[in-house]
Amino acid sequence: MSSIGLEFVFHAYVTISKELEIGPVSTGIRNIAPITGGTFEGKNLKGIVVPGGADWQLIRADGIMEVEAKYTLKTDDNALIYVMNNGIINLQELPPSGYARTCPKFEVSHDKYTWLCKSLFVSTITPMVDEATPMTLENKSMLSAVSVNFYRVT
Repeated sequence: MSSIGLEFVFHAYVTISKELEIGPVSTGIRNIAPITGGTFEGKNLKGIVVPGGADWQLIRADGIMEVEAKYTLKTDDNALIYVMNNGIINLQELPPSGYARTCPKFEVSHDKYTWLCKSLFVSTITPMVDEATPMTLENKSMLSAVSVNFYRVT
C-alpha cells in the first residue's frame, strides 16, 4: 500500500465580524460568524476572500465547536471558487497547540482550478486577534479572523 501524505496548497486569512448569537439549542449553543473578507495565497493560486459567507458554529457541551463555513474565493485572474469547510475546534485547547481541523471541499468551473475538485483536502485553523496575534483563552473576546492552511491529501 502507498503511504498517505499532505501537500501544502495555500494559506487564507479570513476576516470575520462579531458573531450572531442564536443561543442555546437542543444540541449546544449556536452562533453564526459572518465572513467579511480576507486574502489567500499559495503556489498556484492567489486572491481575495469575497465578503458574504459565514461560519455556522455549534458549541457542544464537551467544549468542542463544530464549524461549517461556506464562502467564496476570487482569484487574481477572476475565477470564483466556492468553499465548504466543515470540522471541529477544541475550545479548551486552542491552536496553535490545540486541535482545530476541517475538511474543505471546493466547487469551481474555471479550467485552471478544477484540480481543486479532484482531490481530498484537510486544513488547520488558528483563530486570530489580528494578522500577527493568535487568539488565546485570555483574549478570545477580540477574535477578528481565522488563519487557515489548506493541504491536499496525497
